Amino acid sequence: MVAIPAGTFRRNWPGGSVDPTRFPEVTVPAFAIDATAVTAGQYADCVRAGACAAGARQVHIDGYGPEDQSFWSAFCTFGRPETADHPMNCVSWTEASAYCRWAGKRLLTEVEWDYAGHGSEGRLYPWGDDPPSPNHHNVCDAACVAMALARGRTFRSAHVGDDGYGATAPVGRFPAGASAFGVLDMAGNVAQWTATNVCEVRSDACPSDAYVVRGCPWYSPDLRCATFSARGSQPPDARVEGIGFRCAR
Repeated sequence: MVAIPAGTFRRNWPGGSVDPTRFPEVTVPAFAIDATAVTAGQYADCVRAGACAAGARQVHIDGYGPEDQSFWSAFCTFGRPETADHPMNCVSWTEASAYCRWAGKRLLTEVEWDYAGHGSEGRLYPWGDDPPSPNHHNVCDAACVAMALARGRTFRSAHVGDDGYGATAPVGRFPAGASAFGVLDMAGNVAQWTATNVCEVRSDACPSDAYVVRGCPWYSPDLRCATFSARGSQPPDARVEGIGFRCAR
């Protein structure tokens, strides 16, 4: 885990705007965060211990028909030896929370995610303000586009180049994308569940059982997901090929 010291920072979303009247400074107590997302192999340890449900090998998302479910389920990482060191995906919020409890940890809040990923310096991306490249993170690029074409789909590339991975990558393979605190993979590979309910950040969304998701999935063609201001959400039973998690303490 990476120790994150207490600190104060100003949140600057949505749209990347900084408005001190709407987004005052936030003080965050010290905490620790997993350096990378939890891997499929680590999750399997929890399953073997009897503390976690067996990892899903199928996605579960409202609106997916049989064709989409079949296509995207092929990218679930659990139970495949070749992806044991890849981030655990196709995992629900409930299952992610259970893993963190088993590990003596918890899911981190969105504020903690922001601070660990972007620090107090107002960085646009975890690594700074330099434009994203295949050295920084795993999003859709040449390898991803080629993989999709081979499977009969057309994906768009987020930027020019090739990070060498058509889908998920082993965790920690992009050290150039580390945050100011040295936290890895905060802007690629998988987006990540947080402990924050949407109602806590959007009063117009209440009541809701959805939880905030931060970061970029491996198939994203839109680099805005890597910025400080991007946010998504999913209900707690959703299992998405582009969502994983990490724990805090």
